[in-house]
Amino acid sequence: MKRAFAEINLAKLADNLRHYRAGLRPAVSVMGIVKADAYGHGAVPVARRLLREGVNYFGVAWLSEAAELRQNGIAASVLVLSQPDPRYIAEIIGLKVVQAVYDYDFAARLSQAAEQKVRVHIKIDTGMNRIGVKPDGLADLLKKIKDLKNIKAEGLFTHLACLDDSGRRQLKLFAECAALARDILPEIKCIHALNSGGTLAFPEAEHDIVRLGIGLYRGVLTLKSRVMTVKTIRAGEAVSYGAAFVADRPTRLATISIGYADGLSRLLSNKGRVLIRGGRYALCGNICMDMCMAIVDEQVEAGDEVVIIGRQGAEEITAQELADLTGTIDYEIMCGIGKRVPREFKE
Repeated sequence: MKRAFAEINLAKLADNLRHYRAGLRPAVSVMGIVKADAYGHGAVPVARRLLREGVNYFGVAWLSEAAELRQNGIAASVLVLSQPDPRYIAEIIGLKVVQAVYDYDFAARLSQAAEQKVRVHIKIDTGMNRIGVKPDGLADLLKKIKDLKNIKAEGLFTHLACLDDSGRRQLKLFAECAALARDILPEIKCIHALNSGGTLAFPEAEHDIVRLGIGLYRGVLTLKSRVMTVKTIRAGEAVSYGAAFVADRPTRLATISIGYADGLSRLLSNKGRVLIRGGRYALCGNICMDMCMAIVDEQVEAGDEVVIIGRQGAEEITAQELADLTGTIDYEIMCGIGKRVPREFKE
């Protein structure tokens, strides 16, 4: 019997993709963002399913993530969204990835090491202030890159920090940068700025590609566990480390085989809920590394299925609900589900 596992509904993934596509212009392509193991959902199975749906461009954060795709036979275009250390230039070339570039010295070393053209996308920092060339340095960078023998600058992109007026200002600045870039390098054909939220907030800025990440994954993952044991404690007895919960009456407890090492945040201690037999039950005491406890009633028994994220009967607990309880975002909840939690893929 599995102690904890995640079910990945690939049909739901495909439905999410179709939902976004329905709102896009027909000429706009989708880049599936599969970094961080596809937000904890399994990069290789997710990429394979997206390929079946006609997605032939993927985005990752690190070269190791691109390598995993290549090692599993995924030959589609893969954009590495940031510049690795120059020590990895040989790997960039060997993996035949599309590489983000925002520094001339890096681009020059990449060109010098390559024997044929390496496809790159120029990253512009329009206001995120994380990575990218500033707009006032773009023309100089493009003119220099234009002279590099083994660099093919085929794309230009930015990333939005907010989906409000500041985002609109970023997009206006990016549109100006895109016009400038195409004047200098007419071969640039992949312009992209919008993520999942951006496609809904700013449909007028779709350009050539949209990058879909979190929007693909909402509702796709169900996190489950099992009741290990059930016992009744007396009034005055404490539960778990630190005695953070003390029963004020005889209380029936279920011990569940999932903990913070699996991705169940310790911040959910004495706050979170789980689903068992279609009912909601409160977690009590501090969540342990491998286990947690919940206050239950007489119908709950050892061996019962427990849903941490997902639907059971008429009840549902979403990643967003857990995020709200822990002061974070649903991205972190899903990405935090540990590697020792096996993923089961179903259609």
